[in-house]
Amino acid sequence: MKAEIGAFLHSCDHKEPTQEEIRSITSKLLEWQYENIATYRRFIGPKPSELHTKHYPIPTPLFTRFRFCAGAHTTHFRTSGTTSGTRGNHFMPDADIYALAVKKGVDRLPFPIPLENTFSLCPNAAEFPDSSLGHMIQILSPQAKSFFSKKDGVLDEPCWEALQTAKTPVFLASTALALADLLKSGKTAKLPTGSVLMITGGYKGQFRSIPESTLHDAAKQQLGPNTRLVREYGMTELSSQLWDWGEGYRAPPWLKVYTQFDDANGVGQLCFVDLANWGSCMAIETQDMGRVRDGIVELFGRIPGMKARGCSLVVEESG
Repeated sequence: MKAEIGAFLHSCDHKEPTQEEIRSITSKLLEWQYENIATYRRFIGPKPSELHTKHYPIPTPLFTRFRFCAGAHTTHFRTSGTTSGTRGNHFMPDADIYALAVKKGVDRLPFPIPLENTFSLCPNAAEFPDSSLGHMIQILSPQAKSFFSKKDGVLDEPCWEALQTAKTPVFLASTALALADLLKSGKTAKLPTGSVLMITGGYKGQFRSIPESTLHDAAKQQLGPNTRLVREYGMTELSSQLWDWGEGYRAPPWLKVYTQFDDANGVGQLCFVDLANWGSCMAIETQDMGRVRDGIVELFGRIPGMKARGCSLVVEESG
């Protein structure tokens, strides 16, 4: 099954798959996961006649209690937890398709990312070996310079020095709260044309929150007019990411995004069908609110009453 999923992702380089092609491989993968992932099979129950026409999304809280994986695993990502401290686990037979999905997702962006000159304020894979975000950055830029440590948090002074002396376009990858820590000094750097700032993670932590628009405005002022701001959305339980193309988040063809329990405005609970989750669980039910219109995904934060979670919490746990 892994080879078929890999071939499908590669095929998306040449043409957009038809809905029938997507339905066909999704149906085949669901059948395979039902037969090969015992925990998922128990969740679905006796094999239903409509197995190939429905999705059976696993609620993300179940990843804190159960293991969804086809056989032994070589890769184990853990969530950064929630404000309750509970952490979820994503076990994978290997990280090959995960890495392919990360690269293919970035390749689809309509603008270049200067990955050869990456500065990271995200958890790094060396100190945070179970961070999916840290591995994403390592996959995109193995030589990325890290300015975030488990002991000290954001290393703002050396990061500002690197930004202020940069001669070529920079890719600055950051969680929202880490970026807020960097910008609070008030320092500025006019980054070279072509520089890209990636912001991921929530804007609310256990002890503080920041308005998204306030952070974005400060970033534009302090990093210079030549820097493109790009939002990214991912989660430990997924292998693929959403990137903001400037008008909203877009999913790659192998990642279906839909909502359930929609209100009158079409806002509902976000669910994902991620074919890159070939060896774990392709269908995920989140605790986030969103809306999907004309291929654009809008995010509206956590469902009211749900605890904060995500990579931005690492900032508050470090330093």
